[in-house]
Amino acid sequence: MVTLDADIEFQYPYSEVCNRCRHLDDSGKRVCEAFPDGIPDLIWTGKNKHTGAYHGDHGIHFEPMPGR
Repeated sequence: MVTLDADIEFQYPYSEVCNRCRHLDDSGKRVCEAFPDGIPDLIWTGKNKHTGAYHGDHGIHFEPMPGR
């Protein structure tokens, strides 16, 4: 998330990590099996590749979609 103004925040619409993960929910929301209440910014922005444990991930980690 990037703050553009004191009252405006921009959320990246695409995640290099999450958009390639088989656990991403296809609803268009920023949620997945690991984070049903919202994917943390560190993972969504790619600062954390989520290849290992992350607080609150229910033991579910990045797994590439078949064929990617």
